[in-house]
Amino acid sequence: MIPIENWRFIDTGAGGAANNMAVDEALLESCKRGLSPPAIHLYTWERPAITIGYLQRLEKTVRMEECTGRGLEIVRRMTGGRAVVHNKDLGFSIVFPAKGKVIPSGLWPSYLKIARGFILGLKSLGLDTCLDNGRPSNDISIKARRESPACFLTRIRSEVVLSGRKLAGFAQRRMDDWALQQGTLMVDLDRRLWADLLNYTDGSRQEGIMCRLESEMISIRETSARDKDMPSIKNALVSGFSNALGVCLDESGLSDEEYALKCLLEKEKYKSLL
Repeated sequence: MIPIENWRFIDTGAGGAANNMAVDEALLESCKRGLSPPAIHLYTWERPAITIGYLQRLEKTVRMEECTGRGLEIVRRMTGGRAVVHNKDLGFSIVFPAKGKVIPSGLWPSYLKIARGFILGLKSLGLDTCLDNGRPSNDISIKARRESPACFLTRIRSEVVLSGRKLAGFAQRRMDDWALQQGTLMVDLDRRLWADLLNYTDGSRQEGIMCRLESEMISIRETSARDKDMPSIKNALVSGFSNALGVCLDESGLSDEEYALKCLLEKEKYKSLL
């Protein structure tokens, strides 16, 4: 396939939650101002953290005392969706024109096109993933999913699952004819952190929460690709996105302007909510 466009690829490595979210917004602003082509950003986490959706209420989402006692960084994302407990996952964002040539303009079609990049990339790692159909795969009720604070215990029909369990989740925000889609790929998973840090208000006991996390979530370390290191996983995703979107990805760092805006946003907007 001949690439339709040239896009940027930025890998900022491990960072704090505020840094990672600030980079995403800085890239969005750069694109909106016409200073950058569309961009794909990959990043990891230097320490455990939580990001919550922009409409979630902090006190209803996290267990405040537990998070405070651990000195956890909690940041509100630009995008919606539910809370994600970050630790050894791979963060992903893509900034693209809401009415461009590469990704369809509709919300669900754009989700599906981007998810296809994940599926192609993971296939090269030997993982046969597919799109979720949005329906419960076991005896977990729709009500329990609706009331869950956790992203990976809710389902929409464009997220990536393996053997019925969620491997990657997404959320999107549109502003001034541009879109930011953020996502999380579970490379490794500490379910105990998810059970201890989020506020499950549906009456589930701790052992019940752990059972739900076991039945609903999966990580790459629990699959046949368990021995793949992070650089190999990143390379697979970059190749998958390039092929699925039909774009050439040129690796670069942040521009001076983007870095300055990132620092400002990190300090003034994305400092921890606790």
